[in-house]
Amino acid sequence: RAVGGWGAWGAAGGGAGRCVPVAVWGCATVPALCGGLRVEGRADSADGLGSRRPGPRALEIMRRPDTGPIGVATLVFVLAVQVSALAVLPALPAAVGLVAAAVTGRAAVVLVTGPSFPAALPHGLGALAAGASGRSARLAAVGCVLAGALLAGLLAGGPGLAVRLVAAVLTGLLAGYGVA
Repeated sequence: RAVGGWGAWGAAGGGAGRCVPVAVWGCATVPALCGGLRVEGRADSADGLGSRRPGPRALEIMRRPDTGPIGVATLVFVLAVQVSALAVLPALPAAVGLVAAAVTGRAAVVLVTGPSFPAALPHGLGALAAGASGRSARLAAVGCVLAGALLAGLLAGGPGLAVRLVAAVLTGLLAGYGVA
């Protein structure tokens, strides 16, 4: 609903049109720096989960090298939401938000390497990380990313941006942990 509101604001002359190319480049930067791995993983996850097959069959679908229609539709939708959200923000808060999103994603990975999240397969890449981080490491990751978001928000836009950024980071961490 919020992204739809931002899109309506931009369509009503809020400035989204002139910022769309910059937003596209901003949204393309992270996948380019990561070799597209996060994008490929998102598409594979969408294909596997969207197949509505039992666990082993869904994992088999995720391992296939091709991307199915559900994966493509997911990528198009996610990119449209990311570009729409980024295009309507002023440059500095948008840049801070993009960096905060990337850092939050990395911190969420630390959260899911605790003992509560077993690997899907005993011989896969997830088995190397499952149970690898202790409670103190997970708490430190959360504390550091929240403190960074607070500081970045205060420096980039004041208390209002800081509160929104901390709320967004907290929501991202909770979603990554499977709570939200």
